[in-house]
Amino acid sequence: MNYKYIEQLIERYFAAETSVAEERILRAFFADCNVPSHLQQYTSLFRFVAEESKAPAVLGEEFDEKLIARLRAKGDMPEVHVRAIKMTLGARLRPLWRAAAAVTLLVAIAGTAEEAIDKTTSIPMNLQAVEATHGVDSTDAEHNPYRQVQEGLKMAVTNDTLPQVSPRP
Repeated sequence: MNYKYIEQLIERYFAAETSVAEERILRAFFADCNVPSHLQQYTSLFRFVAEESKAPAVLGEEFDEKLIARLRAKGDMPEVHVRAIKMTLGARLRPLWRAAAAVTLLVAIAGTAEEAIDKTTSIPMNLQAVEATHGVDSTDAEHNPYRQVQEGLKMAVTNDTLPQVSPRP
């Protein structure tokens, strides 16, 4: 006899793809005593499932009612008071405000830190202050190294060419 359909159902059963009706077919097939030897390994599984489905529930539907009645009779029934809490719009939005405040604080700290780092790493060159401290004459641009550096930086930024210096007399 060809048991191809049963084998396909078993494969689908273990892949969790069978319907309730197909599982009933499998239980009915394995409940029969004439199961072929190559399918004998699944017999105990499907017979167990069939027996468990027929077994009565350990706790009946009246279990909760009986337990509550017994607790009330003894006076051990706990009082259950449930009070609904009305949430205002402010209470609902409070977590969002807290998150917004945290994000704002982080952005402010990051901006301040970035500005402080920029100020310490890029010190602008104040030529007048340097000339005053080192006593350099600013009128003699040719022999003033600070003026030469300043002119060179200006040319680098603007892509200018070097000024033509006339030869000395």
